Amino acid sequence: MKTSSERSDVLIHRDILSQDERCPGILCFGGARMALIDIEAGFWALRRQMEALVGRRLASRVMQQAGANGGASFARVFVPDVTPDSAPQALRDCMAAYQAAGLGRFEIETLEWPFASGRGTHVQGKPVGRILIRGTDVFEAWAMRQHGQVAESPMCSYTAGVLIGFVNSLTGRRDMVCVERTCQARGDDACLFELLPIEATRDVPVVAFDPDPLLSHQLNLLEVLFDRMPMGIAIFDRDLILRRCNPTWAEYVERYTPTAASHIVPGVKLFDLVPGTEASFIPIFERVLAGETVRLEGFRCESDGIVSYRDAVFTPLTEEGRVVGLVEVTTDATQRVLAYQTLEQRVEARTGEIERRRLVAEGLRGILATLNSERSRGEILDYIVSQSSRLLGSDACLIYRLEQDSRWMVMEAEHGLPPDYRALESGPVYPTVIAQAILNRQPAAIIDLPACVASSIDDDPTPPTALHGRWFEIAARHFRSALGVPLVVKDELYGGMVFYYCERREFSEEDYRLGLMLGDQAALAIENARLRAQAELLAVVKERERLARDLHDSVTQSLYSLVLLAEAGQRLVRVGDLQRGEDALARLGEIGQQALKEMRLLVYELRPLALKREGLVGALRHRLDTVERRAGVETDLLVEGLIELGGAVEEELYQVAQEALNNALKHAAATAVSVHIRAKEGCVDIEIADNGRGFDVDAAGSDGGMGLTSMRERAEKLGGTLMIRSVPDEGTRVTVSVQAAASPASVSLPEVCR
Repeated sequence: MKTSSERSDVLIHRDILSQDERCPGILCFGGARMALIDIEAGFWALRRQMEALVGRRLASRVMQQAGANGGASFARVFVPDVTPDSAPQALRDCMAAYQAAGLGRFEIETLEWPFASGRGTHVQGKPVGRILIRGTDVFEAWAMRQHGQVAESPMCSYTAGVLIGFVNSLTGRRDMVCVERTCQARGDDACLFELLPIEATRDVPVVAFDPDPLLSHQLNLLEVLFDRMPMGIAIFDRDLILRRCNPTWAEYVERYTPTAASHIVPGVKLFDLVPGTEASFIPIFERVLAGETVRLEGFRCESDGIVSYRDAVFTPLTEEGRVVGLVEVTTDATQRVLAYQTLEQRVEARTGEIERRRLVAEGLRGILATLNSERSRGEILDYIVSQSSRLLGSDACLIYRLEQDSRWMVMEAEHGLPPDYRALESGPVYPTVIAQAILNRQPAAIIDLPACVASSIDDDPTPPTALHGRWFEIAARHFRSALGVPLVVKDELYGGMVFYYCERREFSEEDYRLGLMLGDQAALAIENARLRAQAELLAVVKERERLARDLHDSVTQSLYSLVLLAEAGQRLVRVGDLQRGEDALARLGEIGQQALKEMRLLVYELRPLALKREGLVGALRHRLDTVERRAGVETDLLVEGLIELGGAVEEELYQVAQEALNNALKHAAATAVSVHIRAKEGCVDIEIADNGRGFDVDAAGSDGGMGLTSMRERAEKLGGTLMIRSVPDEGTRVTVSVQAAASPASVSLPEVCR
């Protein structure tokens, strides 16, 4: 069969059974060990031995007989009080149990008589109906494929026997038989089982129902896998009403909930059996009923103050493409989790205060490094709540700000909050101990959060609103203790930081001091974000002023020239001077093309700089693709060598290259440009060459225009050199050379790329 990593939506036996490699024949069920028939090592070996003794045909006969007995006896125990109206659902429940035991995946494709008359197969003019069941990864066919074998005929005789055992037992009949039409053991896509009265089969080989009590006692695999396995299995419909369960599941509910064993019967709603668990399980069941298989390990469950832990798999039950219910397979993990928690507590106690302080120091260094990084405010706050929660050992943490004269709170960052709490992004400030303390700029703790919130609600004379106290009511549903500290930004109360704990906790003076210290770090992050936003706004204003000047100096002048040429062309055409009019139109086109190029440059500069995001090579490639190629200029980018560059070095080199490209586009009327980056022996050269009109370098002088002065200043700033070679009508070549060690930060250039 396929592993759970290959099929996330199918519950197969590998999800339930695993072999203990140290003890052959011993199986593991979620951590528990026991001796049981293993599907592959035991059941398949049994069949192979039988085939060697009596041949495949007789072995199949024995297996189908065992399956028929097992299916019939299981159905009688599992569904003791079946009626004609309840028989269809009873069949589905039996098949769900068979699937939950790991013996394959099954779906009823056709469900006709005896459950509904008037349709289907006819014999002598009378409708007799049929049932068509599609199976995938049926364990017998799966075992054949696991051993590299291909069958000439259908092999799933045990499963076919189980199915007719189900049907005959549930309907009180003995004449229903099974025909396996297709089989994955033969290479078919699925195993297709057709159940119908024997009179409708004619000469087709069938699996019949012929009970043998002795064989039933020996090979009742279903009873072993379902009723006696140390895993709880229960089946629910879409309304979460219990349809069936095995004794292990009933014992689990009785042990960890206030429900008595006599109340654990079909027809009872799940949350009547496990009261108080709605918040934990409803989100899970919503996912399952939407078609998702959900696996949980060490999942915490609390019912009426009784805490337990479980390993569980919740699988949707489908019929005709629609989810009609779910199967729960649960293993008690309480002792394992508690033992692990005890071990953790002992380890923590042994590490002592010195180790704790070391971890706190490392965490604070990480927070400080993040504060000095280029991350956004949201990313920094998310990191702070995550690290702070770890340092204070909390299960969840949140940061909120106060608004409307401290009467309203808005969540800004969180870590570990349950979905229903996280969904409440804002709400009124409710008068709990922590809220009042934070308003007074003091830390505070609540040892018993549910009791404190209940008392606050009872003492509040104001009528509740839609969000009145909602945050704290939900917090009390999930957590037992809490610690809150104020966030003060530039002597103003900004908001608060709250740490939540699932278990009851006493807080030390060290906890208060560390909480205040972490709150100060969060406040510093908020203040830094404010200053950064102000600086960015100022930079935007300056950039807008520069762009306004560029628009006036370049594009606006070009547009004015276009207007004058257009008017002159009109006048020349009117007086009949067509030659001069044509010249005016040609000049009009040239100025228009130049204006378009200048506008592309301005638009490119309005976009966020790609340098920080993509590095020097990526930024230059982005510039060539966005500006030059769109302007019809042929481009080429070549990078050779590997070298380490600092962020400041990349910034200056990019500006030099961009100024050279601007000159080629705006002034040289180039039709082709190339950028060549060479890294060798700790030095990097960038050469920008074009085939434009060129110019006289000597005539331009060292103080020449076209940004030459700016390029030289940038090269000198890096301790490098700038060389310009140009001849009129023969293009221009600009080369800037710098040492790579100009900055300690580093970015690697690729070996060779175009």
